[in-house]
Amino acid sequence: NPAIDAQKKAAAVKAKAEQEAADTTAETTTASVIAVGDNLYHQSLIDAGASSDGNWNYDKIYTHIQDAIKDADIKMIDQETVFTTDHDSVSSYPSFATPTEVGDAIIKAGFNVVESANNHIDDFGEGFLTDTLNFWKTKYPDVTLLGIHDSQEDADTVKIREVNGIKIAFLDYTYGTNVGGIEGKDYMIDMIRKDKITAMIQKAKQQADCIIFVAHWGTEDETMPNEYEKQWAAYLMEQGVNVIIGGHPHVLQPYGRLTDDKGNETVVFYSLGNFVSTQQKLEELLSTVDGAGQVRVMLTWEGSSERQVEKDRISNADSVEEETIYQENDSGKYPYVVSWTNPKVTGVLVIAEGGGNTKVKAEILEAVQALFGIEPHKIKIMKMGEGGNIVEKN
Repeated sequence: NPAIDAQKKAAAVKAKAEQEAADTTAETTTASVIAVGDNLYHQSLIDAGASSDGNWNYDKIYTHIQDAIKDADIKMIDQETVFTTDHDSVSSYPSFATPTEVGDAIIKAGFNVVESANNHIDDFGEGFLTDTLNFWKTKYPDVTLLGIHDSQEDADTVKIREVNGIKIAFLDYTYGTNVGGIEGKDYMIDMIRKDKITAMIQKAKQQADCIIFVAHWGTEDETMPNEYEKQWAAYLMEQGVNVIIGGHPHVLQPYGRLTDDKGNETVVFYSLGNFVSTQQKLEELLSTVDGAGQVRVMLTWEGSSERQVEKDRISNADSVEEETIYQENDSGKYPYVVSWTNPKVTGVLVIAEGGGNTKVKAEILEAVQALFGIEPHKIKIMKMGEGGNIVEKN
């Protein structure tokens, strides 16, 4: 029967087309990423893993986060300092050199991407930086190390990890360092330089499906991104970066989706804050001044907090453009980034056991001025007596 034959033929053609469509349908794959903030070891943390027998161990520091990160494909951590194998050379604030046992502990905890471009990375010059590179290269060659390099070739190579067929590229740059880099070996530390970053992003786009950019930037202890962060975030978005992860302020800053009217978009976390640290409070910090002893501090403030929606001003040689950062939810898109006007410190009273010593008073005065930027006549330093009483007012 011709009609039946035609019907069977049509059904066969349809079945074949459906099968071909099923065969060519792209399979959806995913990759999960967890990123944490600064791994910054102050003295009390160093002491927590030290041992008189020389067998130092810091595994316990990370015990309670292992379950939280274990299922992620990519586990990123900002290792804020260089490493040393010499326990006698270990150092805390203001110049950091951390025992290599901390590196062992973060790998045991599960981290597999280590960010190292930061302002402390050359605190001890080329020697400890080279030791750090050798530690990762020889002991944990499978870890993806970012931001520092032992050769120009390595510095020009985009670091990529592949997860479920998805290639993820990582770039890691710092605004600068405390020492200024390694003389004659600029390749050792990835500094934020426009030409270099632009070239590496283009290279990453050719080799990977997704780009994660780590930026060491911002103002310490400031909970809102500054103009430097926002302008760079906008530029990175325009260049095709998919995710931006910031650090350095030691506190959390906003996160959200950054878009413009040209169809560019990225997800930005301006600062993840500290992950592991024991950064000191003001009283603890001032008590480290030689001869200060116990310290108490009182502050006076003026003003109140205000916030307002703010537009980014992106400057180049030819023009200045304004772009608002937005985030989206089920209700639509709305401005996200805001500027804050915070209360201002107008006076500081410091009561210290060593407050009667001229040299101690001078050093405390200098420290308070550096921290708050206020005039010397608004800072009062007094001597503390027994029981914390004031016994001297000059």
